[in-house]
Amino acid sequence: VGVTSLRVEAHFRRPASDLGSFKEVLNSDGPGFYTIDVSDLQPGVWDIELTALRPSGDEVKAHKSLTWQN
Repeated sequence: VGVTSLRVEAHFRRPASDLGSFKEVLNSDGPGFYTIDVSDLQPGVWDIELTALRPSGDEVKAHKSLTWQN
């Protein structure tokens, strides 16, 4: 059973600079699935912080670093 009713945000940052940083709200795509279109993400190294906020106010954060290539 997937989790529903979350507000999930992704904050994308470059580790070397704040240039190009942005936040997006993910779309619910069924129980436990949240998606975002990153087809226009510029190549390079990105740090991503995901925040999932429940209606009760509880939140969970996750961090990931990745190298994006087109």
